[in-house]
Amino acid sequence: MDNIYCDLCDEYHSIFNLLNSWNVYNIPNTIRGYKVDIQECPNCGSDITFGNYLILDEDEFLNNICTFISEKILNSEVGECQYCNVDKIIFTQKYGDVEDLTTIGELIDEFEIPEIKDRIIEQMVCTSCGESLDEDSPYVTSNEVESWYQESVEIVVNTLDITEEDGHEFIDYMLSNPMLSIEHDIGKKVYEKIKAHDIPGITTIKAGEKLFRGRKRNRIEPMVPYIPQELWNPPRGRTGQGRYNPPGISSLYLASNKEVIAKELKLNEEEIIDIGEFLILEDLLVWDTRELDIDIFNSIPSLNNQDVLRKEYVFPNFLAQCLMANQFKGIIYKSTRGEGDNYCFFNFKPHKEFIIESIFQYQPSPIQQTVGSMGKLPF
Repeated sequence: MDNIYCDLCDEYHSIFNLLNSWNVYNIPNTIRGYKVDIQECPNCGSDITFGNYLILDEDEFLNNICTFISEKILNSEVGECQYCNVDKIIFTQKYGDVEDLTTIGELIDEFEIPEIKDRIIEQMVCTSCGESLDEDSPYVTSNEVESWYQESVEIVVNTLDITEEDGHEFIDYMLSNPMLSIEHDIGKKVYEKIKAHDIPGITTIKAGEKLFRGRKRNRIEPMVPYIPQELWNPPRGRTGQGRYNPPGISSLYLASNKEVIAKELKLNEEEIIDIGEFLILEDLLVWDTRELDIDIFNSIPSLNNQDVLRKEYVFPNFLAQCLMANQFKGIIYKSTRGEGDNYCFFNFKPHKEFIIESIFQYQPSPIQQTVGSMGKLPF
């Protein structure tokens, strides 16, 4: 009897009040007062009435109630986290006021349940990507994601001389008719502007420039670095949706420096990056968005690892397809995770317009070891 607690005990009173505010009455690992012959709580001494809850197994109760709160209640507040949201969170962290972002710890504090806060945090995961979250992890709600997306669309459509209403209507059309986007009036307008080179930011990347692409691996196993073939873009048909590539359409995402790659890949202490140094052999026609109003919309793509259709990617996917159809080779855009730029290339000829000149290992601190020069490779 000494290990029995009730809903009036100081350590659990706030939990039961919270559940009551959510109209949750079927509480696991508890029994109601009318089912037991107990007149007084052995822990706090409160009188037990028919409606009181009694906790018979404290550990089981805490495990189950923390799972319930985290999975069924708190996780519904988390739309995206810093690992899957490369728009609002990363942009705010780099260019805005980080105080504008809410953390998981602050979210839990709103529910005033300090007694089990640490246990709940242990079970918190992002509802979008499944990444485990900690107390300091920033997040955005689904409503914030939608609001940020709407602001981004407005910037994009203004750059292309399209109204916001038309832009949203066109995106909804593309979600239902992705293969017929060019038949829509807005699709035709965008395509013709790109075909006529009637967009700001058209430029040429000169031969001789070097860019970088990396893949991370465990430093201990496997010991063998990636070979050049493994550092090109993924095979066609096996790629998820990226910022500038529809599902199944493979594009080559590169960065201007290795620091940007390290930020994107999120290394832990046991991992290292193999980075391919790509040498451009011919001048390439591209669309440079770095100085345009479109910058906010151009956060880092997920390097071809998205496996669902994302609404916010539909418009840039269409833009990339229009550029591709008119002999453009790629798009340049600012990184929001590091000091540098990102590049998405399509329509390119491997080993003719690009080669991997060298491969080296990189770990932000303190290891950086050159593997060796590859020269102009014969493949």
